Amino acid sequence: MKVCMVMSTPFPPCDGIGYHVYSLSKVLMRNGHQIIVITRGEGGELTIGEFEGINIIRAPFLPTYPLHIWTHGLWADRHVRACLDDCDIVHYHTPLVPLLSHRAPAVVTVHSSMIEEIDQMESGFFLRKMVLQGMTRTFTRWYMERTLRSANRIIAVSTSVQEELRRHFSIFDNVEVVPNGVDTEFFVPNPEPLENDYVLYVGRLSYRKGLFELMDAFERVSRSSDAELVLCGKGPLRPVLEGMAKKKGIHERVRFTGFVTRQELLSLYQHARAFVAASSYETGPLTVLEAMSCGTPVVVTRVGIMPDVIKDGENGRFVNVGDDISLSNALAEVLSDRENATRLGTNARATMLKDYRWEGIAARMVALYENAAYEGRRSDPRFS
Repeated sequence: MKVCMVMSTPFPPCDGIGYHVYSLSKVLMRNGHQIIVITRGEGGELTIGEFEGINIIRAPFLPTYPLHIWTHGLWADRHVRACLDDCDIVHYHTPLVPLLSHRAPAVVTVHSSMIEEIDQMESGFFLRKMVLQGMTRTFTRWYMERTLRSANRIIAVSTSVQEELRRHFSIFDNVEVVPNGVDTEFFVPNPEPLENDYVLYVGRLSYRKGLFELMDAFERVSRSSDAELVLCGKGPLRPVLEGMAKKKGIHERVRFTGFVTRQELLSLYQHARAFVAASSYETGPLTVLEAMSCGTPVVVTRVGIMPDVIKDGENGRFVNVGDDISLSNALAEVLSDRENATRLGTNARATMLKDYRWEGIAARMVALYENAAYEGRRSDPRFS
């Protein structure tokens, strides 16, 4: 089967959607399928390349929201129509990807509806935020509905995204949840005894991530524990968080890593006593699955994919959104009770192996592709 993946984020990957497409494509290719990735380039030039065997077409792209969707689509259509003609499936990864001209059935994976995500956007000029919210609830909503109506199959990456689609769009009872997967062969537990005591956060240093609550919670935990807090990632809140740590007197125990390589990230997961994701809104995140695959106990809020994955007290711990006290209590428990922490981590790893390996996710996706292709042939007069 020849599958064209259409996305609008950089490739090679540097974000959640990119790694989703990359990981799915690699498994599909191992199983004999052909993959083409169409994504945005830089400026007005078309580039054709390859990354780890994946063919990549980067169409010209100008970052002028929302007009970039049409310009990206026009340029992509102009240059890739020939390669789309013999595709069996065109798989769109939303949000805000261009709709292309093709005969092949379309599958749409919704990574975010953007409707509720925009309400959690980073603080900034009030007028700018109001304009973006208005555009999202009008243009983006209209374009997303148009994209969804073009699809033979619609996939949400979590139950929470599925529910968002039902709340904000005049459809869809046929949305199937196919979650993100994790590379369980790369993200493996550390075979050696842990020597470091630190709590790990991985992600953007931005407002919706619960980082203020995490700093408050860690300050409380630090009174009875020698653990450190490691914040891995970049973002606008770094100077604010550095100031908070200094003001609270914990700056010598809070470490900012900035961007790290994938190998360095693996090591951080493997040696952490606990992983924390205290976000107020998420559609994922992949980082929770990666930490669990490494056998690291996770403390998370009930947002995004987490309610689909976590059974509280069995393979992780839930805390309330915005509640630094419940967060500090859960972290203190994981740090102090090593036997229970080991049990949580072992069960987390088992959950990933059972339900979230990319091989299993890819098999479900191929079944959806085959159903969409069958329906496409039935409705195509060339096959009647």
